[in-house]
Amino acid sequence: MKITAHCLVKNEENFIWFAINSILPFVDEIFAWDNGSTDMTVKMIKSVKSLKLKFKDAAGIKPGLSRKKTSG
Repeated sequence: MKITAHCLVKNEENFIWFAINSILPFVDEIFAWDNGSTDMTVKMIKSVKSLKLKFKDAAGIKPGLSRKKTSG
């Protein structure tokens, strides 16, 4: 079984690095979706050095579409 985590974030520079690193040992891959952050969130995501982490720019994705992507 493959376990995938999704982190949908916007302006979470103080939180995202710890969140990603806390789940890395337990998942096969992590998708970090940034929805137009204006702080250092993207830099913090990219500072995590792991092949398990995939960064996605989700700026402009409407809430209904992102809910659909994560629910099914």
